Amino acid sequence: MAASEARTRANRENALRSTGPKTEEGKARSRRNSLKHGLTGAGVVLPDEDQAEVDRRFAALEAELAPSSELAGILVERAAILSVRMKRCVREEAARLGQKMRAAPGEFDDLRLAEAQKLFDWIAAEPATNARRLRRTPEGVDLLIGAWEDLAADLSGPNARRWDYTQWQRLENLQGRKPEDSPISRNGALSKALWGDQSHLKPEDGEGLEGIPRLEWVRDQLLDRIIEEIAELRALRDGLDHQSIARDRSESMTRAIFDGSREGVLARKYEAAAEGFASKLMSTGGVLGQGSRF
Repeated sequence: MAASEARTRANRENALRSTGPKTEEGKARSRRNSLKHGLTGAGVVLPDEDQAEVDRRFAALEAELAPSSELAGILVERAAILSVRMKRCVREEAARLGQKMRAAPGEFDDLRLAEAQKLFDWIAAEPATNARRLRRTPEGVDLLIGAWEDLAADLSGPNARRWDYTQWQRLENLQGRKPEDSPISRNGALSKALWGDQSHLKPEDGEGLEGIPRLEWVRDQLLDRIIEEIAELRALRDGLDHQSIARDRSESMTRAIFDGSREGVLARKYEAAAEGFASKLMSTGGVLGQGSRF
């Protein structure tokens, strides 16, 4: 929709009143509005300190190479610009890599913890696979130990007689099983007995005991088995290859040296292009003229 005549006139008046920044500080900021990183673009976009170094380097190269034609002068000027940009690329890449190296050990630890936690959170969906994988790492074993300790607390605490399906399912999952798996496990039989179903107990289980005493015997049997499982897991944890894990952790800083980010790839490409230009310049001394000392 076309603008009304009144709106057009108002826009023109506003444009006339907009004169831009008036202070020297404002003008300096305005000049840098489009400055990003100075590695791309058709124009020469450089911070003030880099521009000063380009000017200094151009003067030095001009005095040293004595270009005798306009093309030679352009090449010398381009060499000054690209060499400063290349140095800035190296500086920026070193800073980024240093930051990544310092963060690498923490990220290594976080990744291992996250992987173990994901397996643990989904243990009910794939208990056989996830319980097996959790036993391969210290982080996974720690989660298993914590879960078994929670079950032991449920048995020995004030809620010992309120053992239900939730605890039974967790116990079976920690063993790499599902409650519906057949045949029922020994821990499963004892677990179910605690919440009233004693049909899976052996005839000799709690022989001579009835009622509450038999339930106490079942509780003690199950608690002993849980404590044994915790002891086995702690022994398993001690037997894992902690030296290899520590070596991988220390090497994470070395692996971080390779910057695979988009910025890192672009910086290396620009550096290679600048070096290629410098090499080509070195091989075309004739362009600089007969009087060149290049």
